[in-house]
Amino acid sequence: DLFPSHDMKWVRGLLTCRLLGLPENCALTDGAYLFRRTQKFKKIYNQKDPKKISVFPHYTSAKYGAGLKQACDILKFQYIDPRDEPNQILAQISKSRLIIAEALHGCIFSDLLRVPWIPFKTSEDILEIKWNDFFSMLHLNYSPLPLHIGWNIDLRFLMTQISILVGMLKR
Repeated sequence: DLFPSHDMKWVRGLLTCRLLGLPENCALTDGAYLFRRTQKFKKIYNQKDPKKISVFPHYTSAKYGAGLKQACDILKFQYIDPRDEPNQILAQISKSRLIIAEALHGCIFSDLLRVPWIPFKTSEDILEIKWNDFFSMLHLNYSPLPLHIGWNIDLRFLMTQISILVGMLKR
């Protein structure tokens, strides 16, 4: 052990502290924020070129919700597939002027790159406890915008939902 006389603990948020019986000062934030300390972050951050509105789904929505990608193509939004190579994902985020994200780490990395973001949710499969834990450190409430996709998706309806969502953000 580097520090045998120290007992170090770091968790994402206040909910994790409560669940594990830890003092609240153990809640710092998601460990992904350490990425900011890397050379790779500095390189990506210095190449920012915010032009596109991007949609970053949760991996389950990417796997089973093909309609979301189609809607993004039609609306000329950048679709960021969470299953892609991490360097490609980070480059896509850095070229965005807005991220509409269902994936928690999509929002976290957008935040790191200072790209505005807003959460959305397509199903009850998204683990809200992770979001609420993260949001507890921001002193915010997790209120994702609902975006309904399913097996028999009406593409026009989905495009309308996304357009309304973007319109809400411009207000």
